Formats: sequence, C-alpha cells, structure tokens
Amino acid sequence: MNPEASAGAVPSASAASRERTKQLFASFPTGVAVLAAQDAQGRWAMPMSTFTVGISLDPPLVSAAFTRSSRTWPHLRSAARIGVSILGEDQHAVLRRLGGADRAARWEGLEPIVLEGSALVLPGAAAWMLTSLEAVHPAGDHELALLRVLDHGLHAAQRPMIYHRSGLYGRGADLEGPASGS
Repeated sequence: MNPEASAGAVPSASAASRERTKQLFASFPTGVAVLAAQDAQGRWAMPMSTFTVGISLDPPLVSAAFTRSSRTWPHLRSAARIGVSILGEDQHAVLRRLGGADRAARWEGLEPIVLEGSALVLPGAAAWMLTSLEAVHPAGDHELALLRVLDHGLHAAQRPMIYHRSGLYGRGADLEGPASGS
C-alpha cells in the first residue's frame, strides 16, 4: 500500500493481514517488562513489550495490555499489588525462563524480591515499580490495564533490554525470535 496514494483513507481491520500488523507493531522499539505477583496458587509472571510508562504524572500511571486468553492475567488482576520489573540488557536468561512454556520451571533458580501486597520484582532489573490496578478497559483482543505507581526504583548503571522487530537487543542478545508471553 502506498501511503501517498491513500492519503486520507483509513484501511479497515479486514484489509490488513494479522501478520503484517504484527510486523508493523514490532517495528516500534520498546523495553521489556515483567509484571509479577504471588497468590495462594503460586508465583505469576508475565513478560511483555506492551507496557507503557508516562500515561500520567498526577497520579503516576502506567499501562499494560494483556491478551484476553492469558492464564496469568486473572491472577495478576486479582492481586492487591503488582510488581513491574523493567528488564536490564543482560537479563536474557531471566526472560527466557519466565516466558517459557513450562510453567512449573519458570521460577526455578530465580529469587524475586517480595514487596507489599505480594508484588514481585526481579533483582538486577533496570527499574522496578510497585503498582496497584487502577482500571481495566476492553481493547480488542486485549484488556488495557492502568496501573498506579505506588513506589519505584531506578538502577542508573543498568541499561534496559530493547525489543525490536521480534528480536532483543543489549548485551548477550542472541535470542532467536520473539520473546513468548503467557
């Protein structure tokens, strides 16, 4: 599709293939966050690139988009507090483990820091936040969660991991393909 030829035309959702749309979205570089909490059933973590900061400064709000088919999101949604870790550029092994298909093995060898309300954050992250769920809005095949930032920390010496075009960038970034979510 030629952007100049279609000036003013808005393509319908059916005109764009799902794969082309995913490629478009993946062309925007973003950080990688892990949202995590624990409940009576265990520890829950969701790595994602659909995390956005700076939604509001007063009150401080961030957002995260969760696919409606997620089995992890209901646990995070019901948590009193949710921890957010912005992964550092050298935390590729952590991402692989938490994004892996074997749910029972996800936390093996990882010792998260437990914050207020059973929120979990990861040591060595470039930044962390303690959040509470402010609101949830339907957003197509996802739900968009607004999270209020209650506390946070920044590790200035740690650079963040970057996700771009289905690849990860930073030190030790030899990951093949996209990071999987829950």
